[in-house]
Amino acid sequence: MKIRLFGLTLLFFILGTMVLSTKTSFAAKELYDNDAFWVCYGLGDLRIGDHAYYEDPSISQYGYSWHTSTARLEWDKATAADIDWYKVSNYDTASTRFFAGDYTWASYYGKMQAYKGNGDAVLDSELSIKHTVFYRTHVLINNYEMDKNNLSGTLRAETVTHEVGHVLNMKHQDNAANSIMKKNDWLYSYTPTSVDYRNVNYKY
Repeated sequence: MKIRLFGLTLLFFILGTMVLSTKTSFAAKELYDNDAFWVCYGLGDLRIGDHAYYEDPSISQYGYSWHTSTARLEWDKATAADIDWYKVSNYDTASTRFFAGDYTWASYYGKMQAYKGNGDAVLDSELSIKHTVFYRTHVLINNYEMDKNNLSGTLRAETVTHEVGHVLNMKHQDNAANSIMKKNDWLYSYTPTSVDYRNVNYKY
């Protein structure tokens, strides 16, 4: 889920005449291979390799057709991975469904919600359980938050690409990581990085 980032406040304490100067380096530790994915089964290799998707009319109504198409095409660039998308007109036959709307009650820009076969939403705690299966996934685009914060077309597309990464069972990376899967910071590109492509090539 892509959420709004708030500023951090740094506090410096000076005791007497002693000034402590600390130089800290924050090195990102990218997650690779299995570590880059949730433990759960997710949609599974076969459904990722033959991936039926449905676009709700709200996608075109809110002007996100290019963003969703771009997100799918960008993940398709992982040439060693078997990730194939095809569009279906029947809502019920899709593994992944895309929606857009003014979700005024939500603070996220985008969200991937997975569902089990009984229709219940997959809980965050269930992502770490191996036998958790995604029966379907929904990608939700919150036009309200994007408009309110004047997001550029690039950042809107980055958000969708990030959420599609979750559809592929990818977990969040560290904010300092060179990855489109970072949670609370921007890559300022809608193209997954070499880290991301390496991971999906490994998985699929």
